[in-house]
Amino acid sequence: MRAHQVIRQARERAGLSQDEAAGRVGLSFNNYFDVELYDDEFVTVLAVSQARVLCRQLGLRLAEVLASEPLEADLSSQLPPDLAGLPRHVLLRKRRESLGMSIEEVAFAIGFEEVAVDYIETDDNYLDTLSITVVAEPSIKLNLPLLPLLRSPDGG
Repeated sequence: MRAHQVIRQARERAGLSQDEAAGRVGLSFNNYFDVELYDDEFVTVLAVSQARVLCRQLGLRLAEVLASEPLEADLSSQLPPDLAGLPRHVLLRKRRESLGMSIEEVAFAIGFEEVAVDYIETDDNYLDTLSITVVAEPSIKLNLPLLPLLRSPDGG
């Protein structure tokens, strides 16, 4: 079962209409409808912050929803001890530095502009504006588990 199916079933169990669910998440009806209709919409279109809110409103755990998706990113590993507990932007920068990579090299490897990598490393809120599949790229290239990169800046 894919994310869109898990989300639809959770909404139905909660007794919510699509319009009610959309309102709780802050999405338009059409955007929410697409999340339930298309198999990849949850991970390719919603911002990380929207995906977290949607899961919370439907009583789902983001990790469980993502486990149903064919993502290349590592969902099960823990962060290395030297990176555990750090804000996301700091752990990304420290990991890049520990691998001896420049911002330019990371940008090229993940298909981002250098300025985007700079934002990722300086603004802990920036990751929340990106889709899950976009956040998965630095996770994969820097060999970091994805879930810590998807947590909210306040740790939730």
